[in-house]
Amino acid sequence: MKNKHTPIKKFNEFYEYNNVEEHTPDPIDQEYTGLSMMVWLYTNGNKGKLPIVKVQNTYTTEIDSNIRFTVIISSQPKIINGIKGEISDDDLCKVFNWIIKNEKILIDMWNGKIDDDVFFDKMIKSNS
Repeated sequence: MKNKHTPIKKFNEFYEYNNVEEHTPDPIDQEYTGLSMMVWLYTNGNKGKLPIVKVQNTYTTEIDSNIRFTVIISSQPKIINGIKGEISDDDLCKVFNWIIKNEKILIDMWNGKIDDDVFFDKMIKSNS
């Protein structure tokens, strides 16, 4: 069985999205989002998947794929995978509000309709 690879532009780097194995983009730092934790934005390399962001479930800046949870990008975000860990309920609400405020550009980025420059220009920072 052949693996299909689709190159995607991701925060000034090129990554491959594989049908079997997901390659992680760089996180969006708290400085840009205004959130207390790092966030990872993916693009839809596998058509048909729900649009998601992944959120660090600790307040550390240590990058570890085992300490993230997955949130659906929508007007009613919800955790679909993982646990919120040590993130407070207040900070989880901030994550959800950040997703709601940025839903259109997050989905545009997910669908490859905008690049990272446009994303960062239009992104609304969270009210920390």
